[in-house]
Amino acid sequence: MNEVIQFIQVQSACNQPSTRAELPRAIYVELTDRCNLTCPMCRCSPVKGTVLPLPLFKEMAAALFPSAEFVDLRGWGESTIIPGFLDYLDVALAYPVKVKLITNAVVRKPLMWERLGREGITVGVSFDAATAALFRELRGAPTLNRCWPTCAC
Repeated sequence: MNEVIQFIQVQSACNQPSTRAELPRAIYVELTDRCNLTCPMCRCSPVKGTVLPLPLFKEMAAALFPSAEFVDLRGWGESTIIPGFLDYLDVALAYPVKVKLITNAVVRKPLMWERLGREGITVGVSFDAATAALFRELRGAPTLNRCWPTCAC
């Protein structure tokens, strides 16, 4: 149970009454707190941290996603670095929900990015800086130019 509390935040999408039982309409799932960057302002680590186990994610999805309208696959870390990330995506897409992902867009997996676009996933990209020098200082890696090809998918 502590794993569930640690990895998921559940909140209602709005204050309007729901016709769908009493379950939340918006689900925010913390998939991981691992990251591929070393931003000085962030608590994440590229080597420490955990990943929400896929079986637990499936269990949560079965309990919450049928009544939801919106599922956000996010994390304090970078969800796209999770081995088998597309398995998590498949689980979410098995339900009639709008799926969103927040990412730093640095991971070089062109087929994954293309699939996210094809599936109509809302992808939010976190930049923090518009120049390569400031990006390197804030993100701990010279990765600004790696983001642009991802955003073009």
